[in-house]
Amino acid sequence: MTTDTLYRLQTSTPKSVFAKERVIGQEVIEISGTSTRIETDIGTNGSIITSGSPTICGNDRIGPGKSGPTPSCGKQKTEGTQNLPPISVPSNIATYNDNCRLDQTCTGAKAGQIDPYSKPVHQNSKNPWDADAPRKVDVASKEQLTMGGTIYWVCQLEIQGTLYMPALTEVKIYVDTPQHCGLKPGDNQVIIGSQAKVESSSYNPSQGLYAVPAIYVLGEGNVKMEGSPESTNEVMIYAPYSEISLGGNGSWTGMLAGKRIRIHGNPTVKSDPNLKLPEQNVASLFERTRFAECIGGTASPPNANC
Repeated sequence: MTTDTLYRLQTSTPKSVFAKERVIGQEVIEISGTSTRIETDIGTNGSIITSGSPTICGNDRIGPGKSGPTPSCGKQKTEGTQNLPPISVPSNIATYNDNCRLDQTCTGAKAGQIDPYSKPVHQNSKNPWDADAPRKVDVASKEQLTMGGTIYWVCQLEIQGTLYMPALTEVKIYVDTPQHCGLKPGDNQVIIGSQAKVESSSYNPSQGLYAVPAIYVLGEGNVKMEGSPESTNEVMIYAPYSEISLGGNGSWTGMLAGKRIRIHGNPTVKSDPNLKLPEQNVASLFERTRFAECIGGTASPPNANC
């Protein structure tokens, strides 16, 4: 006689990955700096490791039996787990996207549908889009790209100037896997430089607008973010297989989720409870709903002896 356990599974699409926490590092969160401020709830299945004297003014969650600091501002430390589901990519994204808007000489775009690209007077002209290098958006220092489309399908996104999302638009940038882009796992696929800005006029609480640019990183390409004291950035980055490194001295409003989160320098990270959540773009998971002991040999149906 054998005893087995029968599990019942059902698909589960998270209502909101960011429902409780706006900074999530599935394996670990590392925070260092003398004046780093985290002004939102954070969570990890591992430990929260701190050095220097950062301020965590939000609830923090650590994995069962793991370690982490007690937050300030009267917030709470808890234990628990949350896994980051993979990204659900539109099936026709390779052919149905707004990449043509990025090419300043694109002949396939309709009139008025080229994404404006501005630069200082006398600066050499430059195309922010290189479809062959591979599929790279490259915004140079002191230049600005206004993204007015809906879906972009890229391999690399490098912002040294300003990435701007105009009012009443909702930009989604999907970053393909390193393997599909001629890159290696661990290569930087999203770079936001020390003088860069990511701004959204679709985020204007006084007018009831709460949308920020959404960047989805499909594979193991890393995300590197900096920022100067003068920069205020508004962005959501969801990168379940990536390391997100956030440094510099800038201010960030939005949501971050990655395999690992490393915050250094002296940035300020905050969120807004009214920010529009991106959950329609994550895949369903299987979750266990119940189990039963099964005594006896293999039967048909499998739960005959349960």
